[in-house]
Amino acid sequence: LRTRHLENMKIPTLICQGERDNLGNKLEVQDYALASTIDICWLEKGNHDFVPPRSSGIDFNYNVQKAIEAFNDFAAIETQDDLDSFNKRYNVELVVNV
Repeated sequence: LRTRHLENMKIPTLICQGERDNLGNKLEVQDYALASTIDICWLEKGNHDFVPPRSSGIDFNYNVQKAIEAFNDFAAIETQDDLDSFNKRYNVELVVNV
């Protein structure tokens, strides 16, 4: 499996991925064995390039902005409170030694 290396990631990792990504959509990825250090920011109706279909009402720039916000939040984790806030916001259980 092309994602096997993600099972044992030791460093905190953020993956921004479109919900409709043909290399791993949201439904498929939920069954992957991913390390607890990996967080996924799902971009609404986005494909591999984050682009949503025109009919979705979602704008490409919206998805890019969401990815930037997720990265900024991810990169700003310095304390346990930061980590707790990040996990709550993205409904994840990211584990980082802070």
